[in-house]
Formats: sequence, structure tokens, C-alpha cells
Amino acid sequence: MATGTSKEVATTKQEKAIVPAHIASQFDDFDDDVVLTNQDYIIPRLKLLQGSSDEVKEGRGNVGEYMTNQGELLAAKDKDLELLIVKRDKYWSISEIDESGKKVKGGEWRREPFTLDNAQREWNFYDNGKKFSANIVYDNFVIVASADEKIFSQIPMIFSLSRSSARVAKDLNTKFQKLKTQGKLPVSVVYKFARKLEKSKDGDTFLVPTVMQGRDSTESEIEAAAYWRNELAKGKVKIDGEESGDEA
Repeated sequence: MATGTSKEVATTKQEKAIVPAHIASQFDDFDDDVVLTNQDYIIPRLKLLQGSSDEVKEGRGNVGEYMTNQGELLAAKDKDLELLIVKRDKYWSISEIDESGKKVKGGEWRREPFTLDNAQREWNFYDNGKKFSANIVYDNFVIVASADEKIFSQIPMIFSLSRSSARVAKDLNTKFQKLKTQGKLPVSVVYKFARKLEKSKDGDTFLVPTVMQGRDSTESEIEAAAYWRNELAKGKVKIDGEESGDEA
């Protein structure tokens, strides 16, 4: 299996810290004869748990926690989560809804590219007798910031921002633009995600993510982010929950 220079360097650093070189060298050709496709890497989704989340209803999590859809707790309800944003995508999420505007369970879902031509499309529309809702989604491919070698031992996650959290996506857009004007990389800083309580027009309360620009990224963090950005660009991953249109 072909690997990039960044990963080879990162792996060497980590192996020397854990096991003697003569043992580590026995694994130099690990997976070299195995052909891996985009079905062999699964990218989990990062979620901010709500009262309506299955994890909370089933007692597997608490409101306000940052957790993956695979059950890994990354930040308690009163703790910030520091992330590096490796890559971003923007697209239309098209979901089948009923006449009241609620998503149809098991209904149709599809993903469509966001372009200048469809930027002003209708949010609600009918297609073949079914009603659909179109929402802009920002997919952020992220890794948890870590100032030590643990940064090289993780798989990226997707943190989707849409609807009530769209304001956070716009805030990130602004921060990225400022970095660009300063001649800095988008991964040159760590982002701290927290949460705040908001109320809907119907009086229901829910949590939305908040984001602040944190410390400067370390050299190792930037190296790990660059490696995974390259892997993602190759299309060597499968997104957990993508077929159902799940949004974090």
C-alpha cells in the first residue's frame, strides 16, 4: 500500500518512541501487498448531542457532549474541543419531507453540488409528487488537536454545520479569510469548539456549536493535517452515514 512521505516520517517518529528500531523494522512492509480502496477507510461523524439525540435517549451520552456517531466521547458537556480543520466541503442536502416540513423517516435523500448556478434555488420544492427540502451543509473534516505524537494516531472526522449551526460555518469562513490575507495556512491555528443554548420560534431550546480561534498549531499538527488532506483528496475514504444524509 502506497503511503505519503508525511505519514512515513510521522510513523517513524512514533515507532521510535514506542518500540526498539529492530522490532519496528519488521513492520516496514505492513500492508504493502494489500490493495485498499475507498471502502476500507470509514470517516466517523462528530456530533454535538441534543436532547433529541439517540445517544441521549438511550443513555449512551449526555446533552452538550461532543461525541462521534461511533460512540467515542471527545469532550464532556462543560469542556471545549480543540480541532484542526483539514478540509471543507459545501453542498446541498436534499431530504424528503412531509407537508408539515418534517423529514420523512426512511425517505429519499441525495447530495447535490453547490454551484453559483444553483445558489438561489428554492428551499422547498416538489419532485415526482414528493416534497423536498434543500439545505446548505458545510462538511468540516477535522482531527483533534494534540501537541504530542498522538496527533498521528487518529482518523479524521466530519463535523457538519447546517441550519441552526450555519452561523458557525460563516464565522469559520471569516476566520479562514483573515488567515488567508495574513498569508497563513488554514491549519496554522487550532479552533476551540464549545456550545450555547438557543431557543426556536416555537419555544423549543437546543444547543448550537460556538467556535473561537485558539493557539497556533504545532509543526506535528500541521504535518498530520497535510497528510490527511492528501488522503482525502485521493478519495480513499468512505463517510459513515453518508448514504442516509445524517448531519451532525
